[in-house]
Amino acid sequence: MIYISPYEKRKSVLGDLIEARSPSFVFLEKVSSGYIPSSSISFLSYLDLKIFDKQDEKFNLFFLDPEVVDNLGKEYIGLIRKISRNGNLDSVSIVSRSMSVGGVVDFLKKTNLSKFVKERKIVIDVGRLPGIFALMTEDKFHELVNLLSLPIEKGSKKIIVVTTKSSLEYLERMLVKIGIKAKAYFPSYDERIKRKVLMNFRLGRYEVLLVSRSFFKSYKGILNPGGIVYFSPPVTFSSFFRDLSNFSSEDGFSGKVFVLFSDRDERVVSKIVRKHKDKRKECLGFINFLFSRDKIRSIKNYFLDGYISARLLGGFDVDFSVDDYFYSNTFGIDDTKNVEFNEVNYLRGGYWEMGDIINLLLGVDEGMSFYKGFGSMRGRRSDEIKEFVYSALNKGFLNVEFFIRNGILVKKFF
Repeated sequence: MIYISPYEKRKSVLGDLIEARSPSFVFLEKVSSGYIPSSSISFLSYLDLKIFDKQDEKFNLFFLDPEVVDNLGKEYIGLIRKISRNGNLDSVSIVSRSMSVGGVVDFLKKTNLSKFVKERKIVIDVGRLPGIFALMTEDKFHELVNLLSLPIEKGSKKIIVVTTKSSLEYLERMLVKIGIKAKAYFPSYDERIKRKVLMNFRLGRYEVLLVSRSFFKSYKGILNPGGIVYFSPPVTFSSFFRDLSNFSSEDGFSGKVFVLFSDRDERVVSKIVRKHKDKRKECLGFINFLFSRDKIRSIKNYFLDGYISARLLGGFDVDFSVDDYFYSNTFGIDDTKNVEFNEVNYLRGGYWEMGDIINLLLGVDEGMSFYKGFGSMRGRRSDEIKEFVYSALNKGFLNVEFFIRNGILVKKFF
């Protein structure tokens, strides 16, 4: 069987599967001290593939979050393929937090394990998808302060995710300076201080916890805050779902997730897709998911990618479910009833890149003089127009779609 869910309940499903099949070997990202190996069940790190010996009796193989193998290199795919040639391998099961149908089929194909998946069924249980809102801005700190002042959930605690240590230090200093009870969680802290910081956050002594992206790789507890703000955005579904599983309950996250996205972040994504061409599709799909008005549909499109080949070529039945009862696409940030973006109306009906929008509204390019709105914001600075467009996007007056052109991420408004 193959089970996919971004939440911690996938581990309970794994436990149920293991109990039904013994002896078993379970490969996971890290060996957890919470597991007690026995003679019939062994829990191994993916790094242990190098020392995995040939078995003299029938055994079952389980993979927890095998998407991490791609980060280890092709050598480890080869080591898994070697296991597929073991005559005593009886069955294979996969439990993943972020693999799409196509990703599963590709993994099984590369490792020659498809024939060992006896129950030809892929179950995708998205559970409770939280409210996810992407905000485009060039002034992230200003947008962050606005978000922290909102009653996202009365009395709720918030987590801010950044990339670097210097960002942690800067944001902690700036937020404390304006009266926000914020505390940075540094990876370099010793374990005693780390525990104290987390305890004080849980007790409400800090309103805001600042963490780095590496926090979710090492911390395996459940924080369950009311709001998450990505000051530095994730760029793939796999990294986003890794984080989500840590600040969620067993079956989902009922808070809100905000992602701040700037032109600089576009350049970061462009650099990634140029360097890692195999990530191009996922990065582009994820960024468009963030800004999609219909996230239920977008998440379904992501997970069911490869559905037809899985059914026709792999013989898999696919069962997809999402608890959209809890999902809301209502922004809840501003009352926009009395807000007007008249110039935005001129942009509807076609795809506009930012440079063209600036030329139109400033009346710079005479070749665009036949368009409505030509020169309607003449006298304003180009950066003002850019923030105006971003504000209209964030409040729902515009939509945006991203494309890859010559290795560069570009966006078009409509």
